[in-house]
Amino acid sequence: MLRYLKAAFWEKVAFTAVGPLPVNALAVLGVAALGFVEPVVWLGGAALEAAYLVVLANSERYRRLVRGRELLAAAPADEAAAFERRRALAELDPEAARRHAQLADSVR
Repeated sequence: MLRYLKAAFWEKVAFTAVGPLPVNALAVLGVAALGFVEPVVWLGGAALEAAYLVVLANSERYRRLVRGRELLAAAPADEAAAFERRRALAELDPEAARRHAQLADSVR
């Protein structure tokens, strides 16, 4: 359970301009800073954070996502690259897949 809570806390959201950021961690820092101005913000922030972490960590869909990421990270680099290559090829339209096959045969 702890690994799912940790993964939920550090979950990153991809932004076009700056790349992936751990938005939840940044929100916790913001609530911590605002709490010095108005201490009741800490109570609300802690309640929202606890609810977010419990809901996300108990989601079976999110648990499968975390396990999949762990399996992908544990796979050797060549297996991970082969997996990504197969996934990308599966997304090609038939004409592009045919051209890729021709190019791959001409290189061999």
